[in-house]
Amino acid sequence: NHEHHQHTYANALADDGGGSPSPAGFCKEGMAMTMYMTGFSFSLFNPNKGCLDLFFPNFTLDSTFKFLLGMVAVTCLGISVEGVASLKRRYISGFKKRRR
Repeated sequence: NHEHHQHTYANALADDGGGSPSPAGFCKEGMAMTMYMTGFSFSLFNPNKGCLDLFFPNFTLDSTFKFLLGMVAVTCLGISVEGVASLKRRYISGFKKRRR
């Protein structure tokens, strides 16, 4: 098991290790992962990187369109979370004023 982990990690470190190209030639399908273990990595224009999974293994970003759509979705998610937090602060602030 430890040997398998080392092999998988070595493949993740090597841009050309493991996996076969996705149908769109965007990334390597067999290397799908949720996060690169080598730090920040921009994989939009690197077909030798493993495909990224967005939240779930079934949401594999294996084409340029899916990758860009994922970027927009994550940005919208971040904006909506901040919007909900802002509404919560306003609600709590208004509730405290009414109690006085």
